[in-house]
Amino acid sequence: MRIKWIELNGFKSFPERTKIELNEGITCFVGPNGAGKSNIIDAFRWVLGEHNPRILRGEKMEEVIFQGTFSKKEKGLAEVTLLLNIKKESTNGNDPETQEIEVKRRLYRTGESYFSINGKQSRLKDIKEIFISEGVDIRTYSIIDQIKINEILFKPSQRKSLLEECAGISLYKLKKTESETKLQSAKENLQRIEDILNELKKQYSLLERQAKKADKYRKVMEELKDAELKVSKTEILNLLGELQKLKNEIENLENKQSKLKEENGKIIEKINHQKKYIAEIEVTIQERDNQIKQGELEKAKIEKELALLAQEELNKKEQIKKLDEENTSIHDEIEKAQQELKNCHIQSQEIEEFIDLIQKEIISEEENLLTLQKEIVEIEKLIEKERKTLFSLTTELANKRNNYQSIKKSLEQVQNRISNIEVRKKEIYQKIRQMETEVKNREIKIKSLKEDYQEEIYKINILKQQLSEAEGLFESQSQILLEKKKIEAIINGKIEALSSEIWEENSNHKLFFECIDVSPEVEELVEIFLDDKLKASIIDKIEEIERVQHKKFFFLKNNDQTTAESPNLPGIKKIKDFLQIKDSEISGEIFENLFIVNSLKEALEKRRAYPQCSFITTKGEVIFSDGFIKVGRPTDLLKKKRMLEDLKAEKNKLTDDIKSIEEEINRIRAKREELKKEIEEKRAYITQLNKEIFQTEERYKTFLKDIEQTKQRLKYMENEEKTIRDEINQNTKLKEEVYVEIQNLSLCIEELEAKIEELKNEQKEILNKNDIHKEAVSNKKIELSTLKEKLNSKKIEIKRLNEHLKTISIKKLKNEEEIEQNKKRINQIEYEKAERIKNLENLNLEINSLKEQRESLLEKLQNEKSVLTELEKSYQRLNEELQSITALLGEKKTIEGEGKIKLENIWNEIYNLYGVDIIKEEFETVQEIEQLKIRITQLKNQLRDIGPVDVDILREYEEVRERYEFLLNQQEDIKTSIKELEEAIRKINSLTRRKLKETFDLLKDKFNNTFQELFGGGKAEIILTDEINILDSEIDIFVQPPGKKSNSINLLSGGEKTLAAIAFVFACLSIRPSPICIFDEIDAPLDDPNILRFRKLIKDLSSKTQFLIITHNKLMMECADYIYGITMQEEGVSTVISLGLKEAEVYA
Repeated sequence: MRIKWIELNGFKSFPERTKIELNEGITCFVGPNGAGKSNIIDAFRWVLGEHNPRILRGEKMEEVIFQGTFSKKEKGLAEVTLLLNIKKESTNGNDPETQEIEVKRRLYRTGESYFSINGKQSRLKDIKEIFISEGVDIRTYSIIDQIKINEILFKPSQRKSLLEECAGISLYKLKKTESETKLQSAKENLQRIEDILNELKKQYSLLERQAKKADKYRKVMEELKDAELKVSKTEILNLLGELQKLKNEIENLENKQSKLKEENGKIIEKINHQKKYIAEIEVTIQERDNQIKQGELEKAKIEKELALLAQEELNKKEQIKKLDEENTSIHDEIEKAQQELKNCHIQSQEIEEFIDLIQKEIISEEENLLTLQKEIVEIEKLIEKERKTLFSLTTELANKRNNYQSIKKSLEQVQNRISNIEVRKKEIYQKIRQMETEVKNREIKIKSLKEDYQEEIYKINILKQQLSEAEGLFESQSQILLEKKKIEAIINGKIEALSSEIWEENSNHKLFFECIDVSPEVEELVEIFLDDKLKASIIDKIEEIERVQHKKFFFLKNNDQTTAESPNLPGIKKIKDFLQIKDSEISGEIFENLFIVNSLKEALEKRRAYPQCSFITTKGEVIFSDGFIKVGRPTDLLKKKRMLEDLKAEKNKLTDDIKSIEEEINRIRAKREELKKEIEEKRAYITQLNKEIFQTEERYKTFLKDIEQTKQRLKYMENEEKTIRDEINQNTKLKEEVYVEIQNLSLCIEELEAKIEELKNEQKEILNKNDIHKEAVSNKKIELSTLKEKLNSKKIEIKRLNEHLKTISIKKLKNEEEIEQNKKRINQIEYEKAERIKNLENLNLEINSLKEQRESLLEKLQNEKSVLTELEKSYQRLNEELQSITALLGEKKTIEGEGKIKLENIWNEIYNLYGVDIIKEEFETVQEIEQLKIRITQLKNQLRDIGPVDVDILREYEEVRERYEFLLNQQEDIKTSIKELEEAIRKINSLTRRKLKETFDLLKDKFNNTFQELFGGGKAEIILTDEINILDSEIDIFVQPPGKKSNSINLLSGGEKTLAAIAFVFACLSIRPSPICIFDEIDAPLDDPNILRFRKLIKDLSSKTQFLIITHNKLMMECADYIYGITMQEEGVSTVISLGLKEAEVYA
C-alpha cells in the first residue's frame, strides 16, 4: 500500500483546499515552529479514525475546524481525503493488480460527521479494517512522535501493542473483540429467551385449561342477557310513568312560585327607591358637615396667621435695636485699630537701622576667617604628601607579609599532602585486598542466585495450578449467582409492576387498604364496597387535606363515631368477620353494618327491615344505608396487594440465598486475589533475580578492572611524593629572604608616622583660632536673623490692621442697610393684619348659615326612614309564603331526581354489560318480574361457579402457542451461534499465541542488533513477564549503552532514551514493515553522529516503507527524496510549498 496524496480542506490552519502529493521514499516537512507542520500529522490521525480530541491537541472535536482569522471567516466543515494505492496479489500468476481507494472524513460544525470510501458513506469499522489489513495503525508505529517515544520506554502496554502489530495480529484482535461482544450479546439473548419461555410455558398451560370453560360461559351469558333485558325494560317503563306524574305536580308549584316572586319584585323596587332617596338626603347632610368643618379650619388658619404676623413684627423691632448697638461698638473698634497701625510703622523704622549695623560687623569677621582657611589648606597638602608615601610603604609591607604567609601555608599544605599520600597508600593496599575478597564472594553469589531463580520458577508453576482450580470454582459459583440474580430481577420487576399499579403516586400518607387484611374469599366484595376509598390517605388532622388536594378520599384517625348497635341477622355473614384492622387508631365501624346476601332482591327486603345497614350481593351489587345502589367490578387492588406480599416473601428468601453465594464467591475471590498477588510477587522476585544476576556479573567484571586500575594509581602516588619533597626545600629558602625585607620596611614606616604627627599638631592650633572667629560670625548672624523676623512680624501686623479696618467698615454699612429693610417690613405687617381680621368676620357669618340648613335636613331624613320600615315588613310576609312553596317544590324534585338516577343506573348497567340502549330498543316486557329475577340470580350463580372467563381466550391461546414454538427455534439457533463463536475465539487465541511467540523471539535478536548499530556497541534485551500466558504478558526492556554499567532506562540521557526507543521501532519495522511511517520531530534530542546513524536506518527501509518526517535538522533534510515547506505567510493560515535542499535549510 502507498498513499498517493492527502488533501486538507478547512482542517485546523488549512482553510482552503490543500493537496499534498506523497511519493515513494522519504518526504520531509520543514518550517518554523507554529507554522502548521504537526497539523498535517493530526490530519493523518483524524482521517484514520482518531476520536479522542486530546490526542489531536484540542478539548473537543469541533476545534479541528478552521476557526477563522482577522481576514478569513471561520469554516463550517473540516475535511481530509487520502488516496491509497493498494497492490493485490494476482490469482492467475499475472502481475499484481493495483486498486485505488479514496478515504474521506468530514465533520460539520453542527457536530454531524461521516466517513466515506470511494464516495460512498461507510462505517469507521470498514476504514479500520482496510488500514489494519495493510499494517497501518495509528496506535502503533505508523505515527511516532516524542510522546510515543516516552511511552515505548516507560509503558509496557505500548511495547506490547508494537509487538502485536509486528506480529500482524491486530486484525485478529479486532475480530476477537467483535466475536466476544457478539458472544456476550448472544448469551444475554439466550438468557432472555429462556426466561420468556419459562413464563410462556406457565401461561400456555393456564390458557389451555381456561379455553375449556369458554363455551359453557358463553351459553349461560346469552340466557342471562335475555332475562336481564326483559326485567330492565319492564322496570324502566314503570319508572317513566311515575316520573311523568311528578313532572305535572312540579309545574303547578312552579307557576304559583312565579306569581309570588313577581309581587315580591314590585315591593323590592319600592324599597330600593326609598333607600336611594334616603341616601341622597344623607349625602346632602354630609356635604353640609364638610362645609362647616372646612369653614372652621379656614377660621383657625386665619387666627394662626394673625398670631404669626404679630410675632414677626415684635422680632423685627428687636433686631433693629441689636443692629444699632453693634454699629456703636464697631465705631470704637475702628479708632483703636488706627492708633495700633501708627505705632507699628514707628517700630519698623527702628529695626531696619539696627540691621544695617550688624551686617557690617559680619563682613569684617568673614575676612579674618578666609586668611586662616588658606593656612589650613597648606598644612593639609603637606600631610597628604607624607600619607601617600606612608601608604605605598605600608602596601609593600603587607604584600611581603602576605607572601611570607603564603609560603608558610604552602609548606604546611605540602606537608599535609605527603601525610595524605602515605595514608592513601595504606588505604589502597587495604582496598586491593578487599576487592580480591569481593571478587570471590561475587562468584559464590552468582551461583546462589541462579539456583534461587530455578526454585522460584517451580513455585510459580504450582501457584498457577492452584489459581486455575480457584478460577474454575469461581466460574461455577458465579454462574449459580447469575441465575439467582436473574430470578431476583424477574421478581423485582413483578414487584415494581404491582407496586406501580397499587401505588399510582408518591404520598407521605399511609393508604387505607394498607391498614386492613382481607380474606381472599371477600376481597372482591370489599373492593366493590369501598371502591376509591381503599386508596384514601390516612391523616391525623383535617388540616393535612389542604396539602394533598389532588386526593378524592381521606380517612381521619381516632375519629370517634357513634354508630347504632349492629343487628344480629341469622344465616347472613358480616364482612367484618372476614377482615382484620392492623392499625389500632383506625376504627372498624365502617364495616360494622355491612352484610353479605345472595341476591339484590334479598338485599332490598333486608334493607326495608334494617334501614341502618348496607348489603352487598355475592355478584358485587351494593345497597347502601342511604338508599343508593352501586353495581361495578372489582379493581383487584387487594388481590394485587396479597400477590405483592407473597412476592416480597419469595424475594427475601432469594436474597438470603444470594447473600450466602456472594459470601462464598468473595471467599473464592479473596483466595484467587491472594494467589494472583503471590504469583505477581514471585514474578517480580524472578525479574529482580534476573536483574540481580545481570548486575552481579557486571560488577564482578568491574571489580577485576578496578583492581588493575588501583595498582596503577599506587605507582603514580609514589612518584608524586618524591616531587613534593623537592618543592619543600625550595620554599624554605625563599621564606628566610622575605622575612629580612619585612624588618627594613617596618623602620621606614615608623619615621614617617612621627613626622605626620607634628604637622597635625600645628594644624590643630590654627583650627582653634578659626573656630573662635566662626563662633563670632555665627552669633552676629543669629542676631541679624532675629531682627529680620521682628521686622517681618511688624509688617504682617500692619497688613492685618489695614484688612481689619476694611472688614469692620463694610460690616457697619451692611447693618445700616438691614435696619432700613426691617422698618419697611414692619409697615407691611400692619397692613396684612387688618386684611385678615376683616376675612375672619365674614367666615363666622357663613358657618352659622350652614348649621341651620343641616338641622332641617336631619328632620326630613327621619320621616323617610319610617316609610322604608313599613315597606320591609310587607316584603318579609310575602317572602315567608314563597319559601314554603319552594321547600315543597324541592321535595318533589328530589323524588324526581332519585327516579332519574335509578333509571340511569338501570340504563348504565345494561349498556355497560351488553352495549344496548334499553330505552330506545324494543324488548318484550313481563308480568311476573320476580320469577325472572330469581332465574337471573341462578344464572349469575352458575357464572360465579364457572369463574371469570375471557371470551377471546381461544384466540389468545393460539397466539401463545405459536410464539412458544417460535422462541424454541430461536433458542436452538442462538445455542448453535454461541458454540461457533467460542470455537472462533479459541482458534484466534491459538493463532495469535503462536504468532506472538515467533515474532517475540525474532524481535529480541533484531532489537539487540539495531541497538548496537545505533549506539556503536552495548546490548539491549526484552523479557516477557509471563512466558506461559503470552497473550496477557507485559514486556520489560533492559538496555546498556557502551561504557556504562547501569541498565536502568531512567539513568539514560534524553538522546539515549530516544535512540533506544527508535531501535525498538526499527526492529519492529525490519520484521513487518509498515506501508507508511510518520515521524514528528523525534530527532530533536539527537546530536549529529546519532542523526547520521538514524538516517542510515531510514534509508535502508525506505524501499519498503513510505517515510513522512517533520524535522528541523539539516542532516535529516539531506537524506530526503522530497521536501515540503510549511509557512504562515498570513497569520493563522498555513501554506505548503515544494522546496529544494538550500531553501529547506532557510525554513528550518
